[in-house]
Amino acid sequence: MIWISGSSGFIGHHLKTKLKRHEKILCLSFSDEEAFFDKQQNEIKVKFNFQDQSMIKDLFAEFGVPQSVIHLGWGRMEDPMSDYHLENNVYNSV
Repeated sequence: MIWISGSSGFIGHHLKTKLKRHEKILCLSFSDEEAFFDKQQNEIKVKFNFQDQSMIKDLFAEFGVPQSVIHLGWGRMEDPMSDYHLENNVYNSV
């Protein structure tokens, strides 16, 4: 299983489309979109917050250790120079 954040963005969407032909994909979403499981499409989507350690432990317990984690998500990317983006996405991903 491969975990991907940012799977609804431009790069993530195309990468997910290619990868799910061969692997089960777990899409990690910071947004309030509905979680789902699509067995035919090899895709599971869950709401996730990288800063919440208990969520990480829960995902490991439910899905096991991923083969790979691809972090493409930035959340609220309307303005790449906004204070919100810099403080919550850039600085917290370092």
